[in-house]
Amino acid sequence: MKSYLYPLFALLGLLVALPSAQAQSAGTGSVSGRVFNPATAEYIRNAQVRALQTSETTLSESGGFYQLTHLPPGEVVIEMSYVGFQTVRSTVTIVAGQTATLEFTLSPEGRAPGGTADDDIVQLEKFVVSTEREGQAKVIMGQRASMNIGQHVASDVFGDNTEGNIGEFMRNLPGVMLNTSDGEVQNVSLGGLGAEYTSVTIDGVPAVTADATSSSSRAPKFTTLSLNSIDSLEVTRTVSADMDANAPAGTINLRSKRAFENKGQKLITQANFTMSSFGATLDKEVGPHDTSDTHKIRPGGLIQYSNAFNNNFGILINISESNIYSEESRALTNYNRTPTSTDPRPEVPSSYEFRHHSRLNRRFASSLTMDWRATRRLTLSLTGIFNYSRLFANQRNMQFNNYAGSQGGTRDMVKGEDMTRSIYTTYGTTVVVNPRIAARLGQSITITPKFEYRLGDLKLEGLFSYSDALAWYDPMGREDAVRGLASSTAANALYSVQRGPGVVDADYKVTQTDGPDLSNPASFTFPKVYLGDGRRASTKTRTAKLDATYLTRILHPIKWKAGFKLANTKWHYQDTSELYLAKYTGPLTLSDFASTYEWASDINGMEIKTLSGGGIFMPNLFAIGARYKTNPEEFVSDVSATNYYNGHVNYQRNYEEDINAGYIMGTSKIGPFIIQAGVRREDTRSKIREIDAYTPEETEAQGYAVGSDGIATSIDGVEWQFLSRPRVLKKKSYHNYFPSASIKYQITPNLDLVVAGNKTIRRPSYYDSTGIFLVNDTTKRISLPNRDIEPERSQGFAARLSYYFKRIGQLSVAVYQTRVTNMIATTDEMTAEQAGYDETYPGYNPKYAEDYRFTLKNNSGAPVRVRSMEIAYSQTLGFLGPAFRRCNVHINYTRSYADGIKPMLSPYTLSTGFHYTYKKLILWSNVNWSDDFPTSATGYSLRRHRTQVDAGLGWNIGKGFMFGLNARNINDAPHIHMQRVPPNDTVLQDYLRVGATWTCYIKKTF
Repeated sequence: MKSYLYPLFALLGLLVALPSAQAQSAGTGSVSGRVFNPATAEYIRNAQVRALQTSETTLSESGGFYQLTHLPPGEVVIEMSYVGFQTVRSTVTIVAGQTATLEFTLSPEGRAPGGTADDDIVQLEKFVVSTEREGQAKVIMGQRASMNIGQHVASDVFGDNTEGNIGEFMRNLPGVMLNTSDGEVQNVSLGGLGAEYTSVTIDGVPAVTADATSSSSRAPKFTTLSLNSIDSLEVTRTVSADMDANAPAGTINLRSKRAFENKGQKLITQANFTMSSFGATLDKEVGPHDTSDTHKIRPGGLIQYSNAFNNNFGILINISESNIYSEESRALTNYNRTPTSTDPRPEVPSSYEFRHHSRLNRRFASSLTMDWRATRRLTLSLTGIFNYSRLFANQRNMQFNNYAGSQGGTRDMVKGEDMTRSIYTTYGTTVVVNPRIAARLGQSITITPKFEYRLGDLKLEGLFSYSDALAWYDPMGREDAVRGLASSTAANALYSVQRGPGVVDADYKVTQTDGPDLSNPASFTFPKVYLGDGRRASTKTRTAKLDATYLTRILHPIKWKAGFKLANTKWHYQDTSELYLAKYTGPLTLSDFASTYEWASDINGMEIKTLSGGGIFMPNLFAIGARYKTNPEEFVSDVSATNYYNGHVNYQRNYEEDINAGYIMGTSKIGPFIIQAGVRREDTRSKIREIDAYTPEETEAQGYAVGSDGIATSIDGVEWQFLSRPRVLKKKSYHNYFPSASIKYQITPNLDLVVAGNKTIRRPSYYDSTGIFLVNDTTKRISLPNRDIEPERSQGFAARLSYYFKRIGQLSVAVYQTRVTNMIATTDEMTAEQAGYDETYPGYNPKYAEDYRFTLKNNSGAPVRVRSMEIAYSQTLGFLGPAFRRCNVHINYTRSYADGIKPMLSPYTLSTGFHYTYKKLILWSNVNWSDDFPTSATGYSLRRHRTQVDAGLGWNIGKGFMFGLNARNINDAPHIHMQRVPPNDTVLQDYLRVGATWTCYIKKTF
């Protein structure tokens, strides 16, 4: 055990050992109970409960439970307040050494007939309020209760999200940028920092996901997470000592739904149908399959059951499934900006890429939560979460290379008066068709038992959590298709390309003018076949945690919190796709595998015409897969030494990490100020099992030829050089301290100022810390893994001024600054000494130290300072009159900037929306706008400003039935990327259209 944990264990032991007399001072009693909202039939948290005689104050917790201690015997007035509802006061009789019970019920804010101006505590007639109003109340109370700066958002505050996509929900929050792939949200960035700077947790436990597409980031993916089992999101931009420190941008915590938050039994069922604007038909049509038709309107649904038995045992089961068919069409233009003596033009299009992807995306989520109040002091809980996702995409890609060196082409052979809008080719072209079948699967399971024990002013919370996430690709096993071809090519097909005069016109018209007919399969080569897809990743995490909270009353009340956390993570990534390469040797030709699924683009006005007037040839990967299943002998493995090296060596990563942490912090109220300060220590230990490779000289001495890149040129040579010795275990450890502090100043009852600061880190990605030692004798360059790479360090500062309106609303202004140092970057031209290559390095070679230069990841990147200002306004508009009593609006504005060019940082973003209920009708809409922002470190590439509109309506049919219709991206806003390379004008580089998504649902609540 690390020595720094001993004081924490001693502190926790001291707290536990305190006699009960300290937990409940002699001669005093206590009161406990719950706070209930009859409008939603929910028990609510963060309601403020106060004893007027002693000013003892607490907040209701999950399930609406609260407890006040150290109350004098006799009659005591207890006051409960919650934004948007009446303040309620009740008198309770306190008996020394005993706990009285007092339940509170929320009543809507207002006055009873005949009430006076001074009478704020009255009972109104019952009326039904909208979910939006309740959600906004939760947001405000959660924000006011927290000492950290951020947003607390109910999962239904922006309308129903039947897809369950967490990222689509978060686009409405200030300071949030979405990271998308093929139009699907992968994760989010906060405050201008990348997704890898944000921590994502579920009930305070790190969310564990696996990504088989890439291994370059620790950022969790949202593709296997679902919003449907989540009650609320806590987006915290500053972190305190009791939170993990690997969050320079902040933390996103997903709070699970629990049965104790509902009264009695509740059953919710929902059925929905989702369609894309590109597949709005009841008929079955081709796509994504080449050989079979598919319904484009896809079913989904949800069922949720909860029951709180006698308020002692609660169980909640949530099962949901989302199925979506979607399409995307994409057009990319690549430019050559290197003039030659024969062609001085500054900018020439080198190639055009056109893509049409159709896909089915299924997301299944299930969760089980159980809570048992075993005694008045002890609560036992269990949370189980299982998520599954399946993506099936037919990615039909083609590339027109305007000049190809392999065919004798040069850039001066591309002709035209306006290189950005109209060109024609004269010689040396290639046209490549490169379809891919993506069958991506992912699943994760998390099991978390925990306990909570209370003894007067002492609260102990402990948990153990196990998570296992797996992601993989399997086109043959799931879809009976090969992954793809290694680029089927037609040479010297001449063509012209035109598009409209507008800057962002993407109505490309490609017309073949000469050469082999591109609609004829015989014009294309039959390359190697990828029979399978070997991408696979897994993440396993075990976490143990114990926290103790204790209120001391010596001199001045201080709430102390201390604890420790032990976490172990094992991560593995591999890509063995190149080991599936094979050559077809059977009697059939490429013509026998031609797809009848005509290639077409959803970009308005775009078309491709071949010499014969038909569509361009596209291979049928399903037909090739069927042939392989029936005649596998016709496909002969054709794996080169390079393929073997990539599959077994280069794309294999293993990493293990232990993070042990301890912390202590205190919170105290001094007049109008609440002060919180603490410190956290995290001890990090990593284990990497690296390949123990022989040097090129040793490999040659063994009789194997070695290429200029230092790798054996035969499979046997690669096997001996890299895989003949056991892997070597490399260890690294380091520790860091993370102080944090925040001050909340209640200027007036409705005006708060919060100032906070903290230190955090971003640990290197698993990929940055792993790899192999590789020598290139031709260039005299060596690339090597840096097992001594340090984490990036950051200092954060934030301040927020918030005004809370009486009738559920707020106006806040927040400023943030994060300075990141010790930035991780790739450095070339390093000496052996700078790279840490010396006699202690395994396999040290003096020749390399003297004559070679080294390339590796290190902490040489320039510091980055990111600043932002966020203005947020939300309010229920009841003050405008009865017609607006159930109308809520929100507006968020963010201004962000950095010291230099920061990729993916939008200087301006704006989001706004409303939620309106009139009798049985519900209407809502959200609009999100972002300005141009750079996507590269040079600033030459940028994403163009974009506005997305989402909208929906609901109709309360009666008897618990609700009908709804939602639309995402109703304005069909494209994703557009531009390039601006001086002295050239800004040109269109990438145009992506994904269309709108419509969902119709009916919900029944029992």
